[in-house]
Amino acid sequence: MEQLLLCFLLLISCFSHAYCTKEQPYNAIFSFGNSYADTGNYITLVKGVLPYDVFEHLPYGMTYFGQPTGRGCDGRLVVDFIACKDYFRKSLFIFGEFGGNDYTFVLSAGKSISEVKSYVPVVINTTKEAAESLLEQGATTIVLPGNLPTGCIPIMLTLYASTNKSDYDHLGCLKHYNTIGYYHNIKLREAVVQLQLKYPKAKIIYGDYYEPVINFLKNPEKFGFTNGAPLKICCGGGGPYNYNLTATCGQPGVSACSNPSTYINWDGIHLTEAAYRTIATGWLKGPYAHPPILSGFY
Repeated sequence: MEQLLLCFLLLISCFSHAYCTKEQPYNAIFSFGNSYADTGNYITLVKGVLPYDVFEHLPYGMTYFGQPTGRGCDGRLVVDFIACKDYFRKSLFIFGEFGGNDYTFVLSAGKSISEVKSYVPVVINTTKEAAESLLEQGATTIVLPGNLPTGCIPIMLTLYASTNKSDYDHLGCLKHYNTIGYYHNIKLREAVVQLQLKYPKAKIIYGDYYEPVINFLKNPEKFGFTNGAPLKICCGGGGPYNYNLTATCGQPGVSACSNPSTYINWDGIHLTEAAYRTIATGWLKGPYAHPPILSGFY
């Protein structure tokens, strides 16, 4: 059964071909996850199924590649920046982020936040079991990324906008929706500790998306996000956050900002290359990974 599960995971994985100039002495990076980690498999899978996929069109890919690659970003993702580092000699598995899409779909079905949270243990247990399968097959380094602050994502701020000011925190995020990602991350970190105790010879790492995004919003200028509206997106079709459900990034007539590196969010869902670069550095060296990926390599 474990062999079958591993084969399935490898079939759906995003095997990252890194775009960098440094020599890579490590064997490989295997990245499993949704569009925060996908380097182009999704558009291959849906080709001929969907009449139009925005990831196949500019301005996706404009910052680094100069053309769309299937990444949900203006350029590179966290996994691309990690692959550019020259410290690895063994395969690195990045397993996630998982749960974000599941919780969004449940919310869109009209479920309450408390009902959404009831799915968290299922997602965490499934993630943990799949990670264990990889560890049993010989994986020695696994990163398990957490969720972003759900209530700070522009699509969520647009879909669930409130006229009640008390629903928002001092950063402009929807407080109650942020509890989804926060709860997920608590449970994931508990699972990581359990795995660390069970597999003491392996390096099992919690990769934090939540804290860096909150830090970006608290002090955007410190990180170079100087567009003046931290929750506003670079590529969109208008509205308070520049996110428009009927005119999303990649669709005809929708344009991107001239300098994505000054924005945190790219298209209302995904982050910019600049944000991913900072998070990747935090995963490699700290403080956004527990333990940092490069700990023990110095």
